[in-house]
Amino acid sequence: MKKVTILALHLGYGGIEKCIAALANSLVDTYKVEILAIYKLYDEPAFYIDPKVHIRYLSKVVPNKNDFKYAVKRVNIFKIIKEAIKALNILRIKRKVLIDAIDSCDSDIIISTRDYTNKYLGEYRNNNVIAIGWEHNHPHGDKVIMKRLRNSCKYLDKLVVVSRELKHIYSEDFKNNDIKCQVEYIPNFLEKIPKKINKLDNKKFDIIVSNPPYIRKDEIKKLSEEVQKEPKIALDGGEDGLDFYRIIAEQAINYLKTGSFLCFEIGYNQKNDVIKIIEDEQNYKNTYCKKDLYGNDRIIITQVL
Repeated sequence: MKKVTILALHLGYGGIEKCIAALANSLVDTYKVEILAIYKLYDEPAFYIDPKVHIRYLSKVVPNKNDFKYAVKRVNIFKIIKEAIKALNILRIKRKVLIDAIDSCDSDIIISTRDYTNKYLGEYRNNNVIAIGWEHNHPHGDKVIMKRLRNSCKYLDKLVVVSRELKHIYSEDFKNNDIKCQVEYIPNFLEKIPKKINKLDNKKFDIIVSNPPYIRKDEIKKLSEEVQKEPKIALDGGEDGLDFYRIIAEQAINYLKTGSFLCFEIGYNQKNDVIKIIEDEQNYKNTYCKKDLYGNDRIIITQVL
C-alpha cells in the first residue's frame, strides 16, 4: 500500500483544514495516510478525521499573533519587543521542523496545502517522492499572489486546483514563466450534497447561521498577507463593513419560524453596530453577544419575535 503525506499548518478551524480532513478520510481505505501539522492548536482536530489516519504534530509552539496584537493595542513597548522576539523564534522553529519532516519523509506522495509549504516541499523532498501542491484561492488578477504561488511551485510535480477557471489561469501563468509544474483540476473533497437543491421559497428554518464579509472596504489592504489571499468578495463588507448584516437582518425574517434564531459572526469591534441593525428591524428579541476564546466579541445571537 502506497503512503500519502499531507502537510498542514494546523488542524484547527478553517476551510483548508476542513478540506484536509475530507481528503485524508477519502484516501485512507486506499493508501496509508498521515498528516503532518506544524502547530497543535487544540487537543483534537476541529474536523473529524478517520482513526486510521496517522496524525503527527511537528512542534509544541503555537503562533503568538494575538498576544502581539494585544501588546500593540496596549502600546506596551516591553511586551511588543518580547512578543516580536518570540514570533521570530516561532518562525525559525516552524521552518526547521518542516524541512526536517520533508527531508526524512518516506512517503510515495506528499501533498502541500499552502504556498509556504509548497516552497519547502519542492526544495527538500526526496527525488523519488511525487510532490503535489493544492491551491484553493482565486488570485483575482493580483500579481503578487500569482508570483508567490508561481515561485512556490517551481520544483513541484503537480499543482491541483479546485476549479477549471483556476486551471486555466495557472496553466497559462506557468507556461508564460517557464514553470514545469503541471496544473490539474480536481473538485474539492466535500461531503455528499443533494444533486438538486430546492428553492427557499416558502421554507422556514429553526436556525440561520451566517459568517458574512464584514471587513470595511478601506481596511482590506491593511490585512495580513495570509488573509489577503482570500477572494475579496469573501472579505468586503462595504464602506462600513455592515452591508450584509443589514441585508440578512431584513430578509432572514422571511425564512425563520417564530421563536427561531439568527446567528452572526462579527468583527471584534462591531457588536454595538450589528445589535442596532437588528433592533431597528423590530422583528427580533433577546439579542446578545458571545465572546471568542481570546475574549473578543464574536457571535451575535437573536431570536425571532
